[in-house]
Amino acid sequence: MARGGINKALVSKARASLISRGDNPSIDAIRVELGNTGSKSTIHRYLREIEEEASARLDDEALLSQPIKELVGRLASVLRQEAQSLVDEHQTKHQSQLKSLTDRFQELENSLTKQLTH
Repeated sequence: MARGGINKALVSKARASLISRGDNPSIDAIRVELGNTGSKSTIHRYLREIEEEASARLDDEALLSQPIKELVGRLASVLRQEAQSLVDEHQTKHQSQLKSLTDRFQELENSLTKQLTH
């Protein structure tokens, strides 16, 4: 009696089951979930296809509603502002430290010059 083998739908279902349990959907784990059937190369091929499809769906901005797009835009704007604020703050601190060190260096250089001339 011939076996039906595995298909993409079975691999997808096994992957989803593993993910829902918090397990890593590795090739071996999926194979065990399928009852130790299917070749690793076939499972790998189906997994790659499933993951490519999933990433294509997540990258498609057309799937996002307008309120979500606006929210993401506002969050991105706030993130840029906060990041710029941190950069400015650290740059100011750095400039202050640099001035302090430059002044101290000048003092030491002047002191050394005085000691060498006397």
